[in-house]
Amino acid sequence: MLLGITFMGFAYIKNPWLKLFLFWGIIRTAIGFNITAFTALIYSFTYIMFIQVSICKLKKQYIPIVLNAMCIMALVQTGLMILNYYGIWFLALPNGTKGNIIPSILQVSLVPGQYVTTGFLSNLNMAGAFLALCLPAFFRKKWIYCIPFIAIGICISKSMGGIVPAFVAIVLFLLYKLYFKKRDAFFLVSLLLSIGIAYLVVFRNLLFEQTRFEVWGEIWEHIVPKKPVVGWGLGSFKMFFPTLHKVAIQSPHAIHRWLYAHNEYLQLLVEQGAIGLAIMLGYIVSLFKGIFNSKVTVLAVIAISVGLLNSGVNFLMHTTGGILLLIWIIILEKEKKDGIIIRG
Repeated sequence: MLLGITFMGFAYIKNPWLKLFLFWGIIRTAIGFNITAFTALIYSFTYIMFIQVSICKLKKQYIPIVLNAMCIMALVQTGLMILNYYGIWFLALPNGTKGNIIPSILQVSLVPGQYVTTGFLSNLNMAGAFLALCLPAFFRKKWIYCIPFIAIGICISKSMGGIVPAFVAIVLFLLYKLYFKKRDAFFLVSLLLSIGIAYLVVFRNLLFEQTRFEVWGEIWEHIVPKKPVVGWGLGSFKMFFPTLHKVAIQSPHAIHRWLYAHNEYLQLLVEQGAIGLAIMLGYIVSLFKGIFNSKVTVLAVIAISVGLLNSGVNFLMHTTGGILLLIWIIILEKEKKDGIIIRG
């Protein structure tokens, strides 16, 4: 039955790169079968089918509604993060200094900045990435004036994985506006300068651990060379890395339990090898081919660029932010498929 569903799925998937990625995942899983790899393969199949079904079923009039929903979620998240900054927590309470949270009905502190500001998400990096991915949805009429408020949330997350992609998103949209001589360009220039100055004055320390660079070096030097072409198999990183690197790598981080590489490209290289990484890069390139100049297309391209940047320093596709990235991909593919220009 499962085999039949898989073959039906292959027939339904239109993008050849996604078909190829799934096909390679099946082959790699068969080479060294284990339940973790099989589960990861099912997840990959589910995500790909979600993309394809959504492209086929999403109606053009619903795209602005989806973007509006993103804006509302981002506003609520930012509002809660600001409350967190001033020591007011609902349903969750920060646990330690890393930005993780534990359940709690209500917590109030009178010392601003004492607690981390994660909002509804589980840590600071996820909070920053979530707002950065929602940001392009604000590059529309009326919503654009909410950007300074969202910028506050991104800044107080202190996450480089959120701040840098958000800054790039504003620059890209600014260039788009300047190219078409839109009147909002002056507003965006002023906003960009204000955010930059405010951040330099108030939030100087970006949240980015030097540990990541060191662990990436260890992975690249000791793990990747062992199976550079075919990799270790889908989902294998969280299985072998926490134990393997304690034996193979003599480093200060040998006691750390890293379930993700905090770099989606490097983790894909480890799990699927150069073959899997090349296929995924081919899919990414295909996303930006055949696009045309519509407002929604521009927003989707900017948002996907944000996601690609964040994926280089985080495990985006293993978090809530990964769903947002998939939604932007669906919107872009829908625009390309129908060739429809949607105003707003």
